Amino acid sequence: MDENQYHQTYREFNHQPCLFARAILRRCVGCSRAQRLYLAEREAVGCLSPAGQLRCQHVTQQLQQKARFALRLRADAPLPFGKQMQLQCGGMQGLAEQLQQGGDPNATASDLYTLLNHAEQRWSSLDALPFTELMPHIVHFRPRTQRRNSDN
Repeated sequence: MDENQYHQTYREFNHQPCLFARAILRRCVGCSRAQRLYLAEREAVGCLSPAGQLRCQHVTQQLQQKARFALRLRADAPLPFGKQMQLQCGGMQGLAEQLQQGGDPNATASDLYTLLNHAEQRWSSLDALPFTELMPHIVHFRPRTQRRNSDN
């Protein structure tokens, strides 16, 4: 299957792509509304909740806007894969930690949908998340590095 045909089939097959798909596939976060899809020996993630997808889009945009300086990105620059992992994995792990410190022992990044529900209850709006406290988690998150072959 050529790449153009794959992307066309993917768009037809996955009507609501998950915005945290890479983080879910990396297994640093999970989501009860995520659905794994398999196409042409590749794995993708779809979202089962239109409202949840809009909420994730809002959180993603907020994280990108707030973390541009910390991640040393230009405002108009596309987000590279590693930086996207830092935002999603580090940001959600930091959010879970903030909720746990605030007295919510069940807050974990293993279910993003529930985590964002807890965050909305605690701060009354996703715009009021403690982004300053999330930045160290985002900056210090390190994506998995490639292993070197010991035979070379």
